[in-house]
Amino acid sequence: MKQAQSKKEMKLMEENEKKIILMRHDMRHFLNNILNDLENNQNEHAIEYIHTLFDAIDQTVRKKYCLNDTVNMIMTSYENRMKDENIDFHYHLDIPQQLSISDIDLTSILSNGLENAFKAVMLLENERFIELNMQEKCGKLLISIENNYLNEPIFIDGIPISKEKDHGFGTQSIAYTVEKLHGNCQFSTHQHHFKLRVVI
Repeated sequence: MKQAQSKKEMKLMEENEKKIILMRHDMRHFLNNILNDLENNQNEHAIEYIHTLFDAIDQTVRKKYCLNDTVNMIMTSYENRMKDENIDFHYHLDIPQQLSISDIDLTSILSNGLENAFKAVMLLENERFIELNMQEKCGKLLISIENNYLNEPIFIDGIPISKEKDHGFGTQSIAYTVEKLHGNCQFSTHQHHFKLRVVI
């Protein structure tokens, strides 16, 4: 269970990469169809075809948030979801292309952290916010995720535990992964703001 979210994110990333590869492969066919329409004075059909092509391309656009490709793919997935749900999402990313931890471990920590924050703010009717900060200093990766919430979390041994069945594995996965990497993680609350801090 501790890597279920990581596998889910990796699958989404792979599917997006496949879409991009197929789009590039089929681009010659798309352009030939448009050219054929124009040569036969079927301008309206050509314009419609171009708009359809634009929509398909937009679905594969991946914004570059930082130098690290894995973080970029995770951010693309979550920022789109947050926009759809009117969540005020702020971030500051200052990390290099290569990190000292594996993509699997990075995905496990970051995806679970963002997923937990997303689920927490979705219980609020309005004024939802999530703030992410990532930076590397002196060879250490620092990750901070802060969000507001509705229901006060229950802590056991410093880790928030969900009262819902089959929930709460995300925080356990983060704690497990950070401990495995000999890092430090802290979950805390203050004035209805939940904060996760990770140092690896």
